[in-house]
Amino acid sequence: MDERVLITGGAGFIGLQLAKALVAQGAQVTLVDNFSRGRNDQDLQEILHKVTLVELDLTQPIPENALRNDYTHIYHMAAVVGVHVSNQRPEFVLRTNVLATINVLDWCSRRNPVPLCFASTSEVYAGSVQLGLALCQLPRAFHWPSPILVFHATRIYPARSWGSNSV
Repeated sequence: MDERVLITGGAGFIGLQLAKALVAQGAQVTLVDNFSRGRNDQDLQEILHKVTLVELDLTQPIPENALRNDYTHIYHMAAVVGVHVSNQRPEFVLRTNVLATINVLDWCSRRNPVPLCFASTSEVYAGSVQLGLALCQLPRAFHWPSPILVFHATRIYPARSWGSNSV
């Protein structure tokens, strides 16, 4: 496997699991995280010798020399997550997630096109219910600040507004 993979939010649970799987398949993996949740746990320590870790705040434009230019795949998983945070600090979640996504997309736009996986979380479970993939009741109406609306606004809208078909 000659894959060079960038994972934003790479110190998070899903990012780490993805990194482990890709490293096991022989990929060269770069993890980007700002450790805003304060997690540099045992799982991360176990993989650090097999990956490159770059600490970046994605709410700021990505410096030109901060990351390599030859990735074959990008997984954008960086986001403020959690229903509690979305309910308590919706403006913070919107600002952080939108800026991170815009900055990743801007950085990507200055490179050769590669596949971009733009991930979401359980906060947008409603879509899977409507598609019949999950069996649970949907609320009849969403009220601000709804974690579903907050996360939809920060993950789906920015990618579509950039014209990405890799959402």
